[in-house]
Amino acid sequence: MAFIYALYLWDPKANSYELNEHKFARKTTSELVTANQKYKDGLKDNLTDIHKHLKTLTGFYPEHIKKEDMVFFIPSMSYFTDKEKDEMLGSFWEFDRNLINEKYRGLVTDYEKSGEL
Repeated sequence: MAFIYALYLWDPKANSYELNEHKFARKTTSELVTANQKYKDGLKDNLTDIHKHLKTLTGFYPEHIKKEDMVFFIPSMSYFTDKEKDEMLGSFWEFDRNLINEKYRGLVTDYEKSGEL
């Protein structure tokens, strides 16, 4: 988000829409988390809100991600040296590798704690 904000300061007209999209996504995600917690707390008729927020996000994210990849990310690469790009790519791969490991490590841990093993 800091990089997007810095880019916004550099060219506010071109990037204010991107900032608004991020604010919208964060707000909608927060509303989804709240609706989900209410459902967990027993408000079973809250499925309508959960469905509404999921539908909003699944409609929003494909175009947003496409825009970030094609309109924002690729052109921004011209600001970096080859070495910096290689370091970023390495960091992305490391993050992805750890993310999947953390996910499944957590699933196994939860399963072990449940006593079903």
